[in-house]
Amino acid sequence: MYNNYASLAGFDVRLGTIRTTESNIITQRHLLCNREGKPRTAKVDTLDPQHNKIQRRKDSFRCECKAKIVFILLHGTNKYIVAEFVEQHNHELFGKDNMFWSRTKRKLDYSQEMFIHNLSKQNIGASRAHGLYTGLQDGYDIRGGLVSNFKNSTRNLNSYIGSRDAKFLVVKMLERKKNIPTFSFEFKVMQKKLNALFWADETAKYDMVFVPFTGIDNHKKCVTFGVELLSREDGSSYSWLLRAFLKAFKKHPTLVLTDQDPTLNKAVNEITSQLATNSAFRKLFHSIIWNSKLEPHEFDNA
Repeated sequence: MYNNYASLAGFDVRLGTIRTTESNIITQRHLLCNREGKPRTAKVDTLDPQHNKIQRRKDSFRCECKAKIVFILLHGTNKYIVAEFVEQHNHELFGKDNMFWSRTKRKLDYSQEMFIHNLSKQNIGASRAHGLYTGLQDGYDIRGGLVSNFKNSTRNLNSYIGSRDAKFLVVKMLERKKNIPTFSFEFKVMQKKLNALFWADETAKYDMVFVPFTGIDNHKKCVTFGVELLSREDGSSYSWLLRAFLKAFKKHPTLVLTDQDPTLNKAVNEITSQLATNSAFRKLFHSIIWNSKLEPHEFDNA
């Protein structure tokens, strides 16, 4: 509600003080005008000695504006009340024709970043992508950032967690988490690269079998090559699945390890028959697997 009010009035909102209980229930939340507070330094421009570039203070626009709204939780309930509301600003607000300068309007969402990414795959840069996007939107005042925001997005896509689609996955999961309270999502970034992902639904909705294809790469690291959801564990489903896998990777695997499911074994024998009928290989392989006298390093080498 306050964000919508700010957008109509012509100012940006910044999150302020938050107080919570031990169980992470919010008891108090302050929403402030983005120009609240003092700049951390009176010096606006500083020189970066490493790159010899001027770095501008990001908080230099602050002017001690007091406009804010404060919500507090009513004790013993799940309802909040407005405890304080300061309407007056000490600075000019954005006019209707200049709202595209506001931080809210300049912030790019997932669909816009996908638009930039898809054009970049066609060798269309950020400036031209911005021109195309604003043209499709009939101008700045509808939605979408400035050219600088499009350039920053392109830079972030290439450097934040690598020049891959990892950021889109993270953004999409965060959007899902925001809109579905029962959805859990966590991720870890190390050295600007996506390091780990975890997500889970509170309730399994599809009642399907999860089939992962896991192998070992050239660095002897476990890698998931693909995953599948099956409604049934029968021969026809597994045969279709293995054909889809071969279609994607264009060649038979050199080794397949499965459990003792007879339907899966049958499907593997049908699709990768040259492994199933290689008696010399099977004899050698079994001599390694069932040899309890081998030390761990001997087993690995074998």
